[in-house]
Amino acid sequence: MSASTPAQLADTVHRHLQRLTSLERARELFSDLNLDRAFEATPTAAVRRELDYLRRNGIQGTRMVDHLVTVYQQHRLQDRDRAAASEAAAPDIPQVVCSLALV
Repeated sequence: MSASTPAQLADTVHRHLQRLTSLERARELFSDLNLDRAFEATPTAAVRRELDYLRRNGIQGTRMVDHLVTVYQQHRLQDRDRAAASEAAAPDIPQVVCSLALV
């Protein structure tokens, strides 16, 4: 079986998370952790392995939510989400780049 692309993995996670919105635990996690947004970014190789594991083994339901929370916490996806938010909030500062080489 071939490895999934990051876009396919994100689609799989979103599809399963949308199915789980009826579960109380899933609703709490969506509001607390922003699980759906956390997996939108391009995953690292380790996160991709974890998501491939879920896909290959057909893990769904509350087991999937629990595993996604573990991946979220182990790989510090909350920090990536915060960093992206702070970069968006930071004003653009012009940088001067000198391309003249001294010979």
